[in-house]
Amino acid sequence: MRLAIDNQLQQAGRGGLGLLELPEAFGGRLELTRSIVVDTIANFRKAGQSVGSAEGSLSRGDDALAIKDYKTAFTYYRNAYRLPVQ
Repeated sequence: MRLAIDNQLQQAGRGGLGLLELPEAFGGRLELTRSIVVDTIANFRKAGQSVGSAEGSLSRGDDALAIKDYKTAFTYYRNAYRLPVQ
């Protein structure tokens, strides 16, 4: 599952796999996706690498999640994942 999420997070564009855009309460994997993003940012920091504005995107994703805007949350999480990886 992690590999599938990693692959989807690397893709460009808005939206993703439907299950990744929904919270667990609705049968999705949005919280797991967020966890992967957090781990990725932390791993880059531990390695002494720049994470750019990834934490800002993560925060905006959390804000979107809080208001139940799941697609936007996923888009911000994807952006947060891609910033240090690029």
